[in-house]
Amino acid sequence: MSTSLQQPLLAWNFFEYEKHDRSIWWYVVFAVFIGLLLVYSIVASDYLFGVVAILITVVLFLRHWRDPRELNFEIHTDGIFVGSQFHHFPTIRQFSIVQADNGNYILYIHRKVGFRNLMPIPIIGQEHSQIRLILSQYLLEDTDHFRETIWDGLESFLKL
Repeated sequence: MSTSLQQPLLAWNFFEYEKHDRSIWWYVVFAVFIGLLLVYSIVASDYLFGVVAILITVVLFLRHWRDPRELNFEIHTDGIFVGSQFHHFPTIRQFSIVQADNGNYILYIHRKVGFRNLMPIPIIGQEHSQIRLILSQYLLEDTDHFRETIWDGLESFLKL
């Protein structure tokens, strides 16, 4: 699949997001929170805020009912595959490998351009030290990024 049609140096599969088991209390708290946001939007006459709150609710529920896709991740000598998208190494600024609060490791790919220029890739069934060794031959490692992002931690904590 690579541009040079070679075997990957390393490959694994991962789910595009973590599907959480939520209790009935999670839904109750979420409904109260969204209800308060809607009341605020009416009191403040900010109806667009209310529409955004409803859209967020729809997205979260659609995400809950749909199973996450399983994507492949491959490291090649000229770039990486994430799902069906190939990213050449010159389009990637750097990478970092961090340990999440749950003990699992996450590979962060820092792209040079794009709206979502930080791609988190869960490391499943691979040694993070081997991934670091291979990627450091082609990319710089961001040694300052040693924790999962605030959004990733919040997403896991709130079971979003």
